[in-house]
Amino acid sequence: MSDDLRVIRRRGWCVAVALAASVAGCATMEGTVRERAATEYRCHPDRVTVEDLGGNGFRANACGREAMYVCERQRSYWSASGSEVTCRREAREASAGSP
Repeated sequence: MSDDLRVIRRRGWCVAVALAASVAGCATMEGTVRERAATEYRCHPDRVTVEDLGGNGFRANACGREAMYVCERQRSYWSASGSEVTCRREAREASAGSP
């Protein structure tokens, strides 16, 4: 196999790994929001819907109550993935369907 072909294969593999990690990161943030909303509103996680607002913002509807969350990924030497997701609820809170 030529050196050029090895480089192309290696780059392709790196791109695939980076893409998988970014998708997994979004799922982790969404999952963290779901868990927080379920706990804060005493609502079963199956009854919590989460909407990705782009960036690091999320809207959660937990048993008819709506909250906004902002998440961030922090380095963690204690986590198997090397990072940890933290989410905080924004001050504005409303019942679903209210303006």
